[in-house]
Amino acid sequence: MKDKAGTILAAVVLIFAVCCPVEAAGSVMGAMTIWAFSFVPALLPVFVVTPAITCPEAMRLYRAALSKFCQKAFGIPGEASAAAAVGLMAGSPAGTGALAGIKCKKCEICRAVIMASGLSPAFISTIGSMAGGIGGSLAVAQIIAILSTGWLLRYAWSDEDEEVEVPSRTTGFLSGAGMAAVNIAGVLCYMTLFSVVAAIISKFAPGLGQTLLPFLEAASGLAAIASSDLPYSAKVMLLAFAGGLGGLCVMAQNLAKISFMPPARLFLGKLMHATITALCLPPILALPGGGFAPVGNSPWICAAAVIIIFVASECRRKFNFFRLTRDVSAIIID
Repeated sequence: MKDKAGTILAAVVLIFAVCCPVEAAGSVMGAMTIWAFSFVPALLPVFVVTPAITCPEAMRLYRAALSKFCQKAFGIPGEASAAAAVGLMAGSPAGTGALAGIKCKKCEICRAVIMASGLSPAFISTIGSMAGGIGGSLAVAQIIAILSTGWLLRYAWSDEDEEVEVPSRTTGFLSGAGMAAVNIAGVLCYMTLFSVVAAIISKFAPGLGQTLLPFLEAASGLAAIASSDLPYSAKVMLLAFAGGLGGLCVMAQNLAKISFMPPARLFLGKLMHATITALCLPPILALPGGGFAPVGNSPWICAAAVIIIFVASECRRKFNFFRLTRDVSAIIID
């Protein structure tokens, strides 16, 4: 079904590019501009170092140090903690790509993908700064939404005991830097594809095309919302909801990397991201200086949220710090 839909979409885009070259070229140019100035600086360094932080030795360390916390707080294996962290710092699809080679239950992979499927905080902060200086607040709201969704879904689909393995990255003549270039080029391909789809809709229904753009290709759509003349409150809420949802472009990239994940599950997770982000942003903006909260504060808020979630998940059971340090030390010595 996915292959048929992709073939039909590609045929429609090709026909449009031939029949309406000016509109198609304009949409592609816009997507390429945002990709070059926003996504490449944010994602390329992460793609380069991902093989190092997801190597077998690193996975053993994550398993020993973080399995207990990740299982209790988010229902994911310790090995997936790197993917969740990459997703929080650099966004998708870098976070989902960090799951390559992990073998665990299907339900755990699905939860990890949802946690790693957010947009880059750097990009979110840039977009928010264009809409009245709310960049840092918007990034913080998204991080809270991702962590909260992970906690709420920690028991989701637990009846699935099937063991699955995420396909490993291509090896051989492609080095880490080479694979990073391939991955970042893949992001561009998806962005241009969905930008052209939005242009097709705009050609025949201009109002509908502009309305759907943030939900098709989030990068171009969020930039359009930020620079629009909408009322401030409407602009803020649209940025929060559409940024949390991420758009079909981001969802398609995640599903391409994790082919066995049901699309409905990812859509549910992204819908929860969008809703919680929209609910969290107004209170954050109401804080003193909230509208200009620097994105540098995000790691501290993220750390505080993680600690709160962990304490709530532990309930009456104490955290055995000495056993954890012993296990980590054994892994390092080995």
